[in-house]
Amino acid sequence: DRDSRWWFETEFNDDHWERPRRTRTDLSTVVTFPPQVFRRPTWGDWIESASRLPGQATIQRRFLLDNKAQSAWIRLCALSSYRLAVNGIAIDTQEQRLGLSDAESPVYRIYDCTPFLRNGSNTIAIAFTDHSRPAQMQADIEVVTNQSVYRWKSDEQWCSLARIPANWQSGAQESRDGWAPCEVQNNLSRVPPWR
Repeated sequence: DRDSRWWFETEFNDDHWERPRRTRTDLSTVVTFPPQVFRRPTWGDWIESASRLPGQATIQRRFLLDNKAQSAWIRLCALSSYRLAVNGIAIDTQEQRLGLSDAESPVYRIYDCTPFLRNGSNTIAIAFTDHSRPAQMQADIEVVTNQSVYRWKSDEQWCSLARIPANWQSGAQESRDGWAPCEVQNNLSRVPPWR
């Protein structure tokens, strides 16, 4: 049987422990993203697929570039499982919680999409694969070319479809039937920073 306190208990007496020594050290690391990704707060609106119903959906944004990207990133937070593609190339899959009913704290993920962008027309597509939740997300995009700096945010300019078409990654749309502007959400009070 133990007679003394554990070290993690508030009443533990640590007087017999050696006192910590302060030392100076320099830390360095390689940063693969531009610092503004971390310094700049999110500016995108929370958006939801136009159907506003739980179930699979596709949300996409098209944009034009005047030249090849020198650097490009997207910061994305989604409230359900998703797959992300840029110009037909799958970038990430976040489906670990697919089908689970309990809510998870939202996570902002940052993706370097520089090698996938091209001069001219580009498409970012997100396929929401969870049947139990509506497709809701927030995104910020920044692209730097040798001539311009572009910034886009999630807003009503993003389009949604209440299903995942076979060619969802490419952004090609056989027709505009069923596509509608996303709805901007102002009442997602359960999502930090509790707007």
